[in-house]
Amino acid sequence: MIGHRRLVIPLLVALCACWSTHSYAQTTQPSSSSVLSQISSESQKLFKQVHPSLVIVQMPSPKWLKLMMEENDPLRRWDGRIDPALQRRLMQQQQATANLGPATMPSVPDPSGQNQGDRQVDSAPRFLGLVVHPGDHVVVPMFVERETVVDQPITVIVSGKPVLAKYVGADLKTNLTVLRLNESAGKPADLGTKPGLGALVMALNANGESGQLLVWTGGMQESTVVVTVDGRIAGFSRAGQFLSGENSKVVIDQLIQFGAVKRATLGVWLQQFSRPDGSTGVGIAKVLEDSPAARGGLKAGDTVVSLNGQLMTDVPTFAAAIAGGKGTTAVEVSRDGKIINCTVTLAQE
Repeated sequence: MIGHRRLVIPLLVALCACWSTHSYAQTTQPSSSSVLSQISSESQKLFKQVHPSLVIVQMPSPKWLKLMMEENDPLRRWDGRIDPALQRRLMQQQQATANLGPATMPSVPDPSGQNQGDRQVDSAPRFLGLVVHPGDHVVVPMFVERETVVDQPITVIVSGKPVLAKYVGADLKTNLTVLRLNESAGKPADLGTKPGLGALVMALNANGESGQLLVWTGGMQESTVVVTVDGRIAGFSRAGQFLSGENSKVVIDQLIQFGAVKRATLGVWLQQFSRPDGSTGVGIAKVLEDSPAARGGLKAGDTVVSLNGQLMTDVPTFAAAIAGGKGTTAVEVSRDGKIINCTVTLAQE
């Protein structure tokens, strides 16, 4: 009887302790709503951190974008089936209707010093831009031809204030356009490197109207500006390609200095491909005769692994690396399952 009593007392103590621990866990475990609130709070902090470097650019759409929109227009299905003149009028009317909605610009003081209040202006395409060093230039992750903006106003909304800007230059191979602000405004973006697979990032749409938190898997089809959790601009994603902020620096610097990119000539035709795991690579489709590539031993069918030790995963990254290339350059390629080390001599244009 005494032995049984000795066994029961420790069991009761243990059960009480377990119940107390369970009750404490229930009271201290955060609810789903508090977890969501915490995620929302952290997301707001991250956006506020990068927001001073973000601007909205209003300027005419580039020609290639207009052509793409026309090709995807539902009225195109009537090609050859209705009168061409009527079809043109319908498309013009459709475009005019789409542009009827006016946009509101923030209050701007007139030269007399009196505030004109909010004014209505014609709507224009919106593009997300980034203020870059030294603070009076903006990079837009989209190629815009010079002739598109000739004699056309470019307005940049900086912290709700409209600032006029001038076209500086653009690079088709990396899909970047640089503008110069009439006044220094905003905080230069902190340009970082490509996020690691599985990293949590903030992806801001190229039109600046929305964004999302997502797990990075290597690239996105949508045009986005990718921000890492430390507030750095990881880079620009578009159509499965990715150009890191760090790699874009040399292109941005050359556009600011020369209005164009003085890219070295390698002498190859490149082709980007996708692997079964979703990753991308850069292949050489053709090597031009008597070119640095030919003299360096590169061959059609090679897959470019690295350039001067930097991994080459897509065409924009390669184009940015070549922009900064000069002199003796190490190129690592994969050929017939083997790694081949080649050396080429680059000379900038």
